Amino acid sequence: RWMHRADEAMHPASTIKLLTSLAALELLGPARRWHTEWRSTALPRAGVLDGDLVMRGAGDPKFLIEDLRAVISALREAGLRELRGDLLLDGVLYDPAVTETAPLDGDALQPYNVAPMAAELNFRATRLAWGTEAAVQADPPLSGFRWVDRLAKPTGPCRDASVSFRLEGVRFARELLVEGRWPKACGRGERHVALGDPEEFAEALFRAAWTAQGGVWVGSARRSDGAAAAAPHLLVRWESRHNLVDVVHDVNKRS
Repeated sequence: RWMHRADEAMHPASTIKLLTSLAALELLGPARRWHTEWRSTALPRAGVLDGDLVMRGAGDPKFLIEDLRAVISALREAGLRELRGDLLLDGVLYDPAVTETAPLDGDALQPYNVAPMAAELNFRATRLAWGTEAAVQADPPLSGFRWVDRLAKPTGPCRDASVSFRLEGVRFARELLVEGRWPKACGRGERHVALGDPEEFAEALFRAAWTAQGGVWVGSARRSDGAAAAAPHLLVRWESRHNLVDVVHDVNKRS
């Protein structure tokens, strides 16, 4: 009864997610949950891990900051207080070429452009807030990043507001510049921003979360696919709080 250009080929855009969602439900099952293992290359002694901590990724698409904080709490409750090794991201479950996918539109700061990785943390994104007299804030916090507010904040009505972001600096010593116009009448603005490569983001996020719970860490984060095979000691096995139905709902309803 209602038809318009029905025989013309169109770019599927976000509707293609219906196919991937159906495939996931049929292949994995709606009750599927993911188990992320946190292993070590040595046994902790007297609260000190003199070895590497390995995150063996299972492809959990929603391993959020809340999950990371819970894992850290479990490690701290077990008596671990100091890490003298690196955080190794074991994403061997996915082919490395998958994580090298170029941004769809060239904007690497957009969270939707983050390429899949089996050992991913918090979508590799943080939520920035700006606009009032307070400084630019990031949630969750990232250690080693500096937020620079260069917004023009004129008085007057809230219109013609525009914000741009620009990363400067070198690896592990970065600044994110927030620029543009944001009239004071617009109040507080927010946007999720994807930052850095997997290792850079994991180091910044983990360090901030670990030290917030009183831990000490002198290492860095790096990707090491297959590292879990050389890490015989299982410290925490984390089951995802969300099953596949929850994830499919998010993917298809929030677009």
